[in-house]
Amino acid sequence: MTDNIKMTVIRFGNQMRQNELPLFRGAVIRSLPNDNVLFHNHGGDSLRYAYPLIQYKLLDGRAAIVCIGEGSNAIREYFSNYSSDIVLGTRTARLVIDSISETFAQAGVSDSVSEYRIRRWLPLNRENYILYQESASLAERCGMLEKILIGNILSFGKGIGVDMAEEIRCELTDIRRQYLVRYKGVGLSAFDLSFRSNAVLPGFIGLGKGVSIGHGVISRIAGESA
Repeated sequence: MTDNIKMTVIRFGNQMRQNELPLFRGAVIRSLPNDNVLFHNHGGDSLRYAYPLIQYKLLDGRAAIVCIGEGSNAIREYFSNYSSDIVLGTRTARLVIDSISETFAQAGVSDSVSEYRIRRWLPLNRENYILYQESASLAERCGMLEKILIGNILSFGKGIGVDMAEEIRCELTDIRRQYLVRYKGVGLSAFDLSFRSNAVLPGFIGLGKGVSIGHGVISRIAGESA
């Protein structure tokens, strides 16, 4: 069963580096006329422990903002006080809006299977990294990653208010790359991989840690199959 989820994708013409995404996010937040927790997942001195509905990404190497559900309504605040001039660390940039698309995407669980890619996915914390390294076989490692991926999908569903109570299945089909990235000052293993699942996931959403700054970006690579 699937639901329609409102999505707004704002693409900019500006090329940007991955390590500039937190700076881009900060520049957007500073431009807001009012504090809105959806833009940064912080509320006062506390964190909003929920799936981020506004995510800052690189799409085709260029800056983008992906807004999901309530985030699509909140982005209007950004444009109510829009300034094209921003500061990224030590350099200034002038944002050029390339396109704005508003769509309704399906999300939920299907009887069919779809194939996806996920980039810069951060599934492992310090504890389960040790378990991953100590796994005796590739099959055990894949099984562990599949369970984490299912958990990430369930967190996404809960965050956008979509019932994913049916059994979700995930199968890794290709681990293209594993590499080290810095996240909140800590070195973590990132994965680029392909998987198939009966979960219906909108393109451009993020799964796992760091989704608000471009980690775990999903893209669909094939249609449904039996």
